[in-house]
Amino acid sequence: MITFAEYQSAVVRMQRRHPEWRRGQTAYNVLRRLRPDLVDEVLFTPLDPFSQDERLEAFLSYIEEHWETGIL
Repeated sequence: MITFAEYQSAVVRMQRRHPEWRRGQTAYNVLRRLRPDLVDEVLFTPLDPFSQDERLEAFLSYIEEHWETGIL
């Protein structure tokens, strides 16, 4: 399984490829591709950063905390 650090690196690479995407949008899209089990748990919640970058810090903290278990 991919690590959280590898996920973060993938986010950075994807942001470079898609500079037109917001940071929250990029983090969400990469997570959706790599760990759809986790992204389903935050979709349309106050943690969902897709439309609001202000949620990104809380999103990343929450995802990192539950990365290994997958239980949110």
